Amino acid sequence: MDNITHILNQLGPYLPFIMIMAIVALFMYRAHMDDNRKFTVFDLIEDPITGKGSLEKIALLIAILAMTWWFIDMAAAGKLTNSDVGTYGGLLGGSKIFNSFITSKYTPPSYDPTQQNSDGTSQPTSDPSANPPGGVNG
Repeated sequence: MDNITHILNQLGPYLPFIMIMAIVALFMYRAHMDDNRKFTVFDLIEDPITGKGSLEKIALLIAILAMTWWFIDMAAAGKLTNSDVGTYGGLLGGSKIFNSFITSKYTPPSYDPTQQNSDGTSQPTSDPSANPPGGVNG
């Protein structure tokens, strides 16, 4: 009985975080299992263009998990300061902004047949001279 009491005393400060994580995991599971789903758990690590694992997403997920563990540990110990909260929020937001910048800068335009160029062709291009007037075939 003393062992159970000792374990509960050790977990006490972490119980609110464990409950929040369990609720988030439940919602993620329900969204993943929904027949009309727009989200799968694999979206957290897959590149949406290739459908394969993305090293950037995996590294970002590992960094977020490590930062979150540090944040929870500091909060449970009562050592969390306002600057720690700002740093945590800034790193999470900054990583998303950096990832969006890199993706937009180095991802080639994708082919979308529903979009048309000014000359009526549906060839995507970033160079106007690549599609001469009259289209590629004309």
